[in-house]
Amino acid sequence: MDVEVGAEVELVSDVGLSNSFGVLADQPASAHALHDMDLCLATSFPASPAKSPPSKKTKKKTETTGELTDVLHAIQELSTKQDATFQKLISIENSTDATTKAVENLSLVVQKLVSDVNEHSEKMCRFARDITELQSSDKDVRSRIEQLERYSRRWCLKMHGVPETKNENLHSIVLNILENVAPDLRGKLSDALDVMHRVGRWNQDGGHRSIIVRFSTRSLRDVVWRAAKDNAYLKESHQRISEALIPADVAARAKLWPIVKKAREEELRKKLYFIYSIIAIRCTECLPEEWFCGECDVLRHKKQPLHNRECVIHGFFKAIPPTSYANKGEDGYRIHEQACISPTVKVPDCSCESTNFTVLPGKPVILITINGRFDLHQPLYVCQTCQHQWIPELKDLLRSGYWPL
Repeated sequence: MDVEVGAEVELVSDVGLSNSFGVLADQPASAHALHDMDLCLATSFPASPAKSPPSKKTKKKTETTGELTDVLHAIQELSTKQDATFQKLISIENSTDATTKAVENLSLVVQKLVSDVNEHSEKMCRFARDITELQSSDKDVRSRIEQLERYSRRWCLKMHGVPETKNENLHSIVLNILENVAPDLRGKLSDALDVMHRVGRWNQDGGHRSIIVRFSTRSLRDVVWRAAKDNAYLKESHQRISEALIPADVAARAKLWPIVKKAREEELRKKLYFIYSIIAIRCTECLPEEWFCGECDVLRHKKQPLHNRECVIHGFFKAIPPTSYANKGEDGYRIHEQACISPTVKVPDCSCESTNFTVLPGKPVILITINGRFDLHQPLYVCQTCQHQWIPELKDLLRSGYWPL
């Protein structure tokens, strides 16, 4: 610093500048700040005037120095915040790297889980198919077992209400009862009775257990079963004989009996014979196709009412008249009554010469054939064009093969 000899040095300015330099020395200097400081130090100060400056200049320089100090403080705060921001960015970068690695690990885990789920899904599909096959096989096995048990019980009968005593001779008791039920079989039943025993555990309350009897021949069993129905001896002794049904058939009859009982109470027994889940009708004249379901039987025999048809009623084939047909309802098939029309040749007798006419049941008639009596109705023709009605004449009946009386 070059200063002229005898010049007055402004102490206030020097002190302020030194203070400013002191402040700069305390700050963490950046490259630009150090460069500015070097320029300030290299610059020579002007010579001080001979006279002291007025007080206003001193005040102005003091204010400038204070502003510089504020600026330096602001720069220091910004530098501190920038350092803190850099530290946060470094921390965020580190956490981002860790998160990326964790996501990659989770992606690998998810891929493995997806692979395991696909493998388990395939196994579950195989298990489901195996279970379905096993259920179907189990159903078939159960059905076959029931059929075998049902077939084996066709040689058996069940006796109820027979008094029970200790050390009883069951063969003699059963033989005596059956000989009274079917007197015509005396001398044959002794060899026909194969096995018999009480059913269930001993009842200490005085109740009598049922007896199941197995016959050696099915024909004798059927004779006894028919003789036991409405038998006076059984009614007097308060005993009864029933079929030895399997539990499934017992449950089915127990479920069906309230419906039949209700039908009897409502006096509908004449219109309802039985209720079936599946019905089969056999026609002895529709060979070679003799078996029909309920719907096909109606379609086939609506115009063939004279065919001999049979239906399974109570487990046996029973002839059904042409006035009966099977109709499917919500609870199964029911056998209902219908009006059958006697088949005749077509008798077009309308003035409008229309071929659009319907055939309705007309006057009731009785037809006697070699197969028996048939309760039918004479056809009533109705023209749909002019609403004209007519019935077959005598010549038409003769042409149809009938001989009116």
